[in-house]
Amino acid sequence: MSKIKQSKIDGILARREVSLVSFEETEGDEVWQVASQTDKSKSYMITINKANTFECECPSFKYDVVNDPQTCKHCEAVKQFKVIVKDDFDGVELES
Repeated sequence: MSKIKQSKIDGILARREVSLVSFEETEGDEVWQVASQTDKSKSYMITINKANTFECECPSFKYDVVNDPQTCKHCEAVKQFKVIVKDDFDGVELES
């Protein structure tokens, strides 16, 4: 379980600061972008590989020694966003 404060994650999700940048179906990698909460001119890229391992370019992720596996509020926001979006579209048939 992550030791990241849920209120920080909720702030990111409430402001809709999470977006999918690319998805490589052949490689299984996803790249997400999340805005910095402290500097609105910055955003961080989060990569999720096919083994569902998250990596963020923010300093919090780089120096995280508390969580196992390593994480940050940006990674946790993407995880929760994916659950929300999945729940929103479960049972919806897409047109071919």
